[in-house]
Amino acid sequence: MKLTKENYDKFKERITPYLTCLNCGNEKDMIVDRTEYHLTSKSKVGSEISYTNSPSPFVPLSIITCPNCGYVKLFNLKILNIIETNY
Repeated sequence: MKLTKENYDKFKERITPYLTCLNCGNEKDMIVDRTEYHLTSKSKVGSEISYTNSPSPFVPLSIITCPNCGYVKLFNLKILNIIETNY
């Protein structure tokens, strides 16, 4: 799902201090993704992962990618108060 323009602008404002790549030091043209991703958790039983119809816990994320080396940073949109969700 795409972030609204308002939420995307708020996200970009909050992450401005973190736009340097931790891997290669690049500071130019970091790619700020407008998509909201969900990091989910499934139940593990032994060596099997359980897929049930019950709701799975998730963390709403957005991604910043370095165009130089491909390093990816994940930001929790709930912690940054970009979106509201009960998880």
